[in-house]
Amino acid sequence: MNLKRDAMLSLAAALLVLTSCTPRQEPPAPASGEAAPKITNRIDVPEAVRENLGISFVKVERRHIARTLRVPGRFELAPEALAEHHAVLAGRVQLHVRHLQAVEAGTLLYSLEAPAWRELQQALAQAQAAYHAAQFRWASQKGAVEQAGREKELAQSRLSALDALIEAGVARSLELENARALWARRVDDLEKLVAAGTGKAADLVEARARLSEARVRQLEEARSRAELALQRRDMEGEVSRRDSDRTRLVLEEQAQREETEAAQLQFRLKLREAVSLTGLSLSELQAIEGNAPRWQNISRLEFSAQGPGVVQTLGVSDGSWAEQGMLVLTLADLARVRVAARAMQADLLDIVGGQEAKILPPTGGALALARPLEGKVRVGLDGDADERVINLFVTPAHGIRWARPGVAVEVEIQLESTLAPVLAVPISCVVRDELERVIFRRDPNNPDKVIRIAGKFGLSDGRWIEIKEAVMEGDEVVLGGVYELKLTGSGKATGAGHFHADGTWHAGADH
Repeated sequence: MNLKRDAMLSLAAALLVLTSCTPRQEPPAPASGEAAPKITNRIDVPEAVRENLGISFVKVERRHIARTLRVPGRFELAPEALAEHHAVLAGRVQLHVRHLQAVEAGTLLYSLEAPAWRELQQALAQAQAAYHAAQFRWASQKGAVEQAGREKELAQSRLSALDALIEAGVARSLELENARALWARRVDDLEKLVAAGTGKAADLVEARARLSEARVRQLEEARSRAELALQRRDMEGEVSRRDSDRTRLVLEEQAQREETEAAQLQFRLKLREAVSLTGLSLSELQAIEGNAPRWQNISRLEFSAQGPGVVQTLGVSDGSWAEQGMLVLTLADLARVRVAARAMQADLLDIVGGQEAKILPPTGGALALARPLEGKVRVGLDGDADERVINLFVTPAHGIRWARPGVAVEVEIQLESTLAPVLAVPISCVVRDELERVIFRRDPNNPDKVIRIAGKFGLSDGRWIEIKEAVMEGDEVVLGGVYELKLTGSGKATGAGHFHADGTWHAGADH
């Protein structure tokens, strides 16, 4: 503190020598041959001076001042920021992290050696074997159905061939009957001619021989047709038997398919149980490692962080036995925070929820220079009837390092978005010098100078104040070190007159 005060006094002395004037004093007459001291509202603040006096700057910005409401609050972890890890099975826990250790996504947190996992692995192996056996039986049954179908088709083709032969025999029988009838009429005619003495006996003998031959061929054809009929009846029985066999095999194949599907479902249910216990996907569990699926090679259940966070609590010690459902550890994602604030019930008509809000950093210290966070207001479901307050929550649109649980803040709620924003500076930038309220604006043409401005100010919400002239949005004004600059007395008018835009002094009335 003494060094800072000495630096401030040194700066004041230097500036007094440069300006050669103090408040309420006329500048002394210059010595013969010397130029008069130059009066200006610019104050030199080189880097060394800024460091010694702790001078810092903040930008002029447009803000809603008149219709805002500020309520106290504090940062807390959002409900979704906590990830509790419970023992999925009873077993021995081996911790791989420490209390308050920061972890990233994929960091191994703890492993669990559980007897029930061994039992599940055995059940999985049995279910897998049953499924594979059912698959083999189903494939064999499908082969039998296909073979029965081929045999039925073969018998049906043979029956069709017999039908074609029988149909051809019918046609031959008609031809033979026509030939027999023709030779029978020929024999009758020849017998009459021979009896009349006009026919030849040799012709009659030949005709009778031909008639006998036709009758023999008819008998042979009839015998052949009878044999074909017997064969067709047998073949019809064969086709019917093959069809019955195929129908039976189809029903057995359907039953085998249902048995295979049931075995598959049982195996998948066991796999899903393993998925819920290990946190791995189905494809990851069934991936082949070596000569076996991964689920067979897991000796211990391992659990990793799903996202970044900090180990908030440890529910068990390393190497201890944990019952199923017991809390092992809790991860807290410090990036997922919200502000819990309390507002008076009298302000309920102004707070409707969904309004824009700014989370203001705590006053004092380095955090006072931090940029406010933005978010939207949500009205809680309850309040405190005794204290006449309601609960409000604001989740910042983005995280920042100082937004940690327990940090006290203020929530500035924009009540009416229809009011135009105005140029404003933090009220800490304004200092009263006698009857004037002044600010020190950084010279845009020379960052090592500041301009003393006796400004015109408007409304204030207790933290920011409207400034009506002499600055533009984005200009920098002094925040830290403003009182030290005021105590130097530099940049003030020494009599009647005014300063020009370039900082030069003009005595007398405005022109």
